[in-house]
Amino acid sequence: MLFWRSPSEFPTSRLEMNKVADLFDKGDGLINSKEFIDALRFDRSRELKPLTDHEKVNEEITKQKNACSCCQQFKIEKVAEGHYRFGDTQIKRMVRILRSTVMVRVGGGWEALDEFLSKHDPCRAKG
Repeated sequence: MLFWRSPSEFPTSRLEMNKVADLFDKGDGLINSKEFIDALRFDRSRELKPLTDHEKVNEEITKQKNACSCCQQFKIEKVAEGHYRFGDTQIKRMVRILRSTVMVRVGGGWEALDEFLSKHDPCRAKG
């Protein structure tokens, strides 16, 4: 990869510089210095608030659902807050976070989401 040295002596590629410029460009091909400075300023209204456990569960389930490579994607349907249906079954399963791991209620115990999907999602099932 060819690196381009900017006047600030920061080593970067032209592609990286173009990507950064695209963040500040408003579609006219020009970067206004005021818009650039405003984009760099910390904005308290854009401050990220921590995700709730339900939001973390939803985020992880969406990530795992999108990782399915079946021609007909494995169904994961949200039934209620913290309850989902997996696949074609009508069984409603409780899903929650336990020690920073998304867990699925199975029988009388809990199983990590990725382990559960490796057994039930056809494209992840082993053997």
